[in-house]
Amino acid sequence: SLKVEDYSELLDYWIITDRLEDIADETKRITRHLKKRNFSKDELEKLKGLFLESKNAYINLIKAFFSRDTSVAHNVATDINSRLIEWEDIYNSSENKAIGSIIERFKTIEGQLRSIARMVVDRNIKIMGGVV
Repeated sequence: SLKVEDYSELLDYWIITDRLEDIADETKRITRHLKKRNFSKDELEKLKGLFLESKNAYINLIKAFFSRDTSVAHNVATDINSRLIEWEDIYNSSENKAIGSIIERFKTIEGQLRSIARMVVDRNIKIMGGVV
């Protein structure tokens, strides 16, 4: 059973569940796009590498959420900026502009990860008695 200390913590669980559902939906959409389109081996490798970075960020954020580790959440949120630049670089260097729809979906995932990171930080500020 889930042990919840107050209603705001319950709301945090609801919000994180919503964000995770959005991430799952975008991941399914990316998979469908990859099946429909032809991408070069180089493009697929770049996409796979960045996707694995996003996956690791996701895992670290979930761990940070449950351990209430704001430093990890802050680091993940900061790393998102560099990944967004890499996503743009992949788009700009690709001749296959169908990759744009995949990049936009990855950006949505990164936005959801940033939202989870903010929630981890805000949650800990509330716990310490600060104002969000």
